Amino acid sequence: MKKSTVKDKVIEMCQDCNCNYGKKSSSAESPLYGIGLIGAAFYFLPGSNGLSEWLWHIFQTITWPGFLVYHLMQFIGIGK
Repeated sequence: MKKSTVKDKVIEMCQDCNCNYGKKSSSAESPLYGIGLIGAAFYFLPGSNGLSEWLWHIFQTITWPGFLVYHLMQFIGIGK
C-alpha cells in the first residue's frame, strides 16, 4: 500500500471542488503580476540601506497588491 502524501490528499480533496490546485494556469494574470513584481523591485529596492531595510523592501515588493486592494476597499467604504 502506497503511503499518501499531503499533496496527494489535497489533490484528492480538490477533485470535487472547482479549484485549480496543481493545474497550469494559462491566464494573463501571472505575467502581469511578474511585471508588477519587477516594477515594485525597481521602486522599493534602490532605497535600501542595510539588511533589515532590504528584507522589508522585499516583503513590500511581494505583498504590494494586497495592500493596494485593502486600502482601495477602505477608501471606497467596503473594508473596515
